[in-house]
Amino acid sequence: LFDTTGSPSTAPKVRGRMQVEIEAEDVDVIQTGKDEYLFAYCTKYDIFIKKISSKTDSSDPRCISPAKAEHDVESKPVFRALRFLSPDFLLMLTNLHGRRGAAIRVLRLPVTDSGKITEAGRVKLPKQVQQATALAVCNLSPGPSPSDEQGPAQFLVAVAGHDMSISLFTIESARYGAIVTVLQPKLQ
Repeated sequence: LFDTTGSPSTAPKVRGRMQVEIEAEDVDVIQTGKDEYLFAYCTKYDIFIKKISSKTDSSDPRCISPAKAEHDVESKPVFRALRFLSPDFLLMLTNLHGRRGAAIRVLRLPVTDSGKITEAGRVKLPKQVQQATALAVCNLSPGPSPSDEQGPAQFLVAVAGHDMSISLFTIESARYGAIVTVLQPKLQ
């Protein structure tokens, strides 16, 4: 991880290193304070987070995956992409096993270091989308500063499907929950 705030002629300052044992499917970072960030990445079945600050920290990223299902790993949904909605919420794009569809899940990050993620909302993509390939999120009501607490907010979410479709959703979040709404296109 590099600090890119220096001039283009100077080498970037190294902020930290992480050894990733399994290929990462996606990564995201969100600023949580003046010089603090929260970094997340996912593999097919696990989610990891790490706090980054100006203080040197050599600790490994922490696995915060939802509780593992008791059935075979091969039949579990696969994580495809992730995006931070706020420092407290993460949006996950998952593909169901056997090309049976895709879903987006709003996950509440754990409050304690030993906690796991809890689900705050979920919506399945339209039936014709057998697999999702990309995810984009835009906060329609960002706070004035990254260090300010995120109040009620609305997010626009776009998901690309394998069939070259784009599904649009809105997510309205309050302090303790999230409501996911499918946007219906209107023809003019």
